[in-house]
Amino acid sequence: GAFFIIMIFRLFSVPEGMNELISLALTITSVIMVFSLIIALGHLGSPLIAFRAIFNIRSSWLSREVFLGSLFAVLCLVYTYLRQNLIGPGTLQTGTALVAGITGFLFIYAMGKLYMLKTVSWWNSALTPLSFFLSALILGGLVVNFSFLIEISENRELLPPGFFDIFTSITGGLMLLLCFEFLIVPTRMIRLLSGSNFQKGQLQNFLNRFRWIYYLRLFLAITGFIWLGIMLLTKNFNFGFYIVPFGLVIFTELLGRYLFYAEQETSAL
Repeated sequence: GAFFIIMIFRLFSVPEGMNELISLALTITSVIMVFSLIIALGHLGSPLIAFRAIFNIRSSWLSREVFLGSLFAVLCLVYTYLRQNLIGPGTLQTGTALVAGITGFLFIYAMGKLYMLKTVSWWNSALTPLSFFLSALILGGLVVNFSFLIEISENRELLPPGFFDIFTSITGGLMLLLCFEFLIVPTRMIRLLSGSNFQKGQLQNFLNRFRWIYYLRLFLAITGFIWLGIMLLTKNFNFGFYIVPFGLVIFTELLGRYLFYAEQETSAL
């Protein structure tokens, strides 16, 4: 998600002073991606032979996820290295960024597609990959803004031209994406409510067991949304002030992931 946002700004002319900030965001993105893949191996039965997962790429969405995630991580590292060291012509950097962007898009789609199981009514719709893309962009926007504030926290007098415009654009985009994300779970509920008696039973089971976690997530998300709005209205782009919505939104995403798996659990009555 952070890579997508960075590439959007790359398509347009950004002020010269923003290049260093973007470089830091790229570095953080690459490091997160590599460590995420390493951590992901932990839930495999035999991590040392995880490379075999790519052998079923023609028939398995899990294999495609592993392959595309690994390829995207490599391309992120390569593009970051080329950009920061000014290696090769601009076309090489652009081409690498384009291939990485396409690979990243397919990677997120593969993750979402993997969970579209016919045996889990909650998941078996286009809302599942959509929720993965929304989470990626929301977390990506948070990371990009976070990296910007880290870079300028000690040199606020030397803010690059255009910083506030770019930070405001990303923050406004985050708020819009949060609005869309608010609608995912209620839309899933409506789908089940209009379905069979079995699906209605699944919904009731979910609400009986997890409704307070859902309410907590909604409350925290709205609080984070309001806090981001205050930042925009007051133009208080302070690192310490940003920690609050940063933590709130990340926690709502963690709760969202918990509820996502709870939906599978409540599919078995």
